Amino acid sequence: MGWKIYSWILTACLAFAYYDIFSKTAKIQDLLDIPISLVALVGLFGYAYKKKIGKRQFWKFWLLLLIPWDILYNFFLANYQDVPKILVAIGIVLFLPEYIALYRYSFTRQMQWDQEQRSNQEDAPGQTPAR
Repeated sequence: MGWKIYSWILTACLAFAYYDIFSKTAKIQDLLDIPISLVALVGLFGYAYKKKIGKRQFWKFWLLLLIPWDILYNFFLANYQDVPKILVAIGIVLFLPEYIALYRYSFTRQMQWDQEQRSNQEDAPGQTPAR
């Protein structure tokens, strides 16, 4: 239940932040951040609701892309001139549960991905599933 609540709170926070960004002047880095963040949210919702979305390898890749992007975007590219760096750092800390969820979703959430592998083996003609 906690992951579901967190995913909706994070969605609301991101919606507010993007509204604020786009009510001013959005830059190219802001336009790049939207799809990166939205894809990460999809993975977070997949984890929170225990739904398999896409392939496990994709989420491993996305997590490894997301963390450096968030650091790069929030500390160097975003227009936070009036915001103290400590507040930006606190904002990044608020994303830690998302990183943990995506890590668990892609690296440790076996049950969902094992079901996919079993069904793929059962569908393969002429092969007996490994047990």
